[in-house]
Amino acid sequence: MRRRSGLNIPETLEDACDPATMALIVYDMQAGVLRQLPDGGAEALQRVSQVLTAARAGGYPVFFTRHMSLPVRLMGTAQLRSAMAWQQLDDPEQVQSWFLRGTPGFEIVADLSPRGDEAVFDKLAMSAFAGTPLEMALRDLGIRAFAIAGVALEIGIGPTVWHAVDLGFIPVVVTDACGGRDRPARQRVLDDIRFTGDALLTDIATITPCCPALRPGEGSPLTRFRRPLSSVKSQSADMARPNRSGAVQAVIAHRVRATAVTSCQPSGETSRTSRWVIPAGYEHVMIAPAGSLTACRSPGSGVPGAVSAYRCARAGRR
Repeated sequence: MRRRSGLNIPETLEDACDPATMALIVYDMQAGVLRQLPDGGAEALQRVSQVLTAARAGGYPVFFTRHMSLPVRLMGTAQLRSAMAWQQLDDPEQVQSWFLRGTPGFEIVADLSPRGDEAVFDKLAMSAFAGTPLEMALRDLGIRAFAIAGVALEIGIGPTVWHAVDLGFIPVVVTDACGGRDRPARQRVLDDIRFTGDALLTDIATITPCCPALRPGEGSPLTRFRRPLSSVKSQSADMARPNRSGAVQAVIAHRVRATAVTSCQPSGETSRTSRWVIPAGYEHVMIAPAGSLTACRSPGSGVPGAVSAYRCARAGRR
């Protein structure tokens, strides 16, 4: 991780893999899309399932996309031209709506069914950001990077990656979990992404160890510390003080980008706060801005320096 002007600049996959600042996008894993692949999408389904399982176990936010068709009556020039190209037609009168809402082909395959705490965004365009709330949702969570897996790399994942870069996100392309139908076209897209250097390229074997499972009942690091300030008695929004176990019960200073400090000594020091608090069960954890991967004491403060969110999320178990 590099730093400049107080900003963390991720360089590696490990830098980016932080459930407080990275999400997973599962792109267009719909029945009607997968059945167009040579094996009916079996390989893509198996590989995307591995990534999704790891992301869920690690507490990463998950977003699904679905490609949607308009009724033919509502298709404009661009939609008709696109449909003619995909359906290999010369006559717009023969165009059909392949992905109408409510049809079997529109739905995400059952093996990857979204959970209640995961979002599904429908789109007309190839980029997952065009005409959807995805950008707003990611920014509102404090997300700066996302891993992406699904189908098809050469059709929609590539445009999503380039669009994301222009929006200031860091895409992490899980190359062997991004399927498609045209192998040479997929390779050209990967070569172009690699050439521009704005995204990170990885594979299933490399990224899944970055998403270790949380302990049962621990929940996502985004929600584990989430408790309204109104529930904290005799503690102002600007104060951190020892709890009954003698540890500091601290209020997180930065909403989502905050990270934890291990081995915090009770000092009764004031901590500038915002909205979140540490549960009493985390006796030796205090929240502080992101910093180095190893805790180091600030001179004279009795409070260690910051560690990464990736480590802080697991500090209670080590």
